Amino acid sequence: MRAEPTPPSYELVDDLCERLDHQWMTDLAGTSPRFRYIPSLPEGQDHRRCFATVFSKEQRTLIQVQIDTSTPADGQATLPGSAQPVAGLGDQAQIQHGQPVTGPNEHLGGQITTRIDRIAAVHSTAKVWVTVTIHAPTAPDEPATRSAMTAYVNQAFTFMTVGR
Repeated sequence: MRAEPTPPSYELVDDLCERLDHQWMTDLAGTSPRFRYIPSLPEGQDHRRCFATVFSKEQRTLIQVQIDTSTPADGQATLPGSAQPVAGLGDQAQIQHGQPVTGPNEHLGGQITTRIDRIAAVHSTAKVWVTVTIHAPTAPDEPATRSAMTAYVNQAFTFMTVGR
């Protein structure tokens, strides 16, 4: 009889956004990301939030990626509404693609499409949420955004693994 593998342990990472690979959004906007970290409240010491943002007036593109991580996880990766399960990503994962909305945008100039996509995943004692907000002349297709968000989740789990 084989022993069950020990589930991985996770810890929060303070500089997670800077460690992640943001090449996909750098390629879209033509600029490097800026990072912002939100300090945890005293009762939220098991939670971290950070943002990576690219902006290009010339490309008329603004992309913001929000990464939320927590330990210990509650074992649920649930998003409201039309979220769909994602197989092979942690113990449980769901993804939700927002409806694109196109309209005039004074800041970026001209017609801009906005879409907000989300993914939530749980693995052992860690939970990772990724929210991607895109404002651009055309938003990347859903498979491209799904690929980028899945990569963020996998990278986050890797960087958060204790004893890596």
